[in-house]
Amino acid sequence: MQMMTQQQVQDINNKCKNNWKFDVMYFKFHQEKELIKRINIDDESYLEFNLGYNSQNQIQLRISKFYTQKHIGTATSEGIGKSKVLEETSYKRKGINNLIIKTQSLTDEELLKINTETKVDSGYGIIMPSQVF
Repeated sequence: MQMMTQQQVQDINNKCKNNWKFDVMYFKFHQEKELIKRINIDDESYLEFNLGYNSQNQIQLRISKFYTQKHIGTATSEGIGKSKVLEETSYKRKGINNLIIKTQSLTDEELLKINTETKVDSGYGIIMPSQVF
């Protein structure tokens, strides 16, 4: 199992632009390095963007919409969300540095534009597709 120190996480966060952060929870569960960013839509919902690699080692952006349940203190999401391949290049390795470089162009405005232009994933069989967001 790969280990990361708090200093390594902080170093990655310092290199990221536009408030992207290293997704510690994803790393703990999947042993893969991804970046995460949230944009609030209103008091009750936000969009979560995950920047990582797909199975072809291409840089991919996954988008989910979360609804906050203030009386419980948690947020929930329905369905599979959206995904968009940002680069057709298939990398030899799933390196974090390629993702860090990509954060330079992924501003809030660009992410909201990508969200608007990207259709909800179909559900892939037994997984329920999300509502349009």
